[in-house]
This record gives sequence, structure tokens and C-alpha cells, in this order.
Amino acid sequence: MEKGLIPDWAKLSVDLGYYDQAHFIKDFKAVLGRSPEEYIRAMGAGGASHHE
Repeated sequence: MEKGLIPDWAKLSVDLGYYDQAHFIKDFKAVLGRSPEEYIRAMGAGGASHHE
């Protein structure tokens, strides 16, 4: 994940071997205590998008 970019969570999920994004997010939250979006916002990258 590059700083300033919000990843394509669905693609990242598949790339990491998850069947769907929901399972990836559940595991991410279980490990880090927040959703991927919350984590990215906390890291200061909440304003950019990978689609820009």
C-alpha cells in the first residue's frame, strides 16, 4: 500500500488468497482492531483514492 493511496480492497483480498473481501476485512479487523479503511485513515491516507 503506497502512502496516499487507498487500495482496491476486493483485488487485495483475492491477491492474498481470500475468497471474498468480507473475510479479508474480518481477519484484518481481528488482527489490527480496526477495518482496513479505518487503518488507512489513521495512517493519514484517507483523502486519496486508487481510482484517481
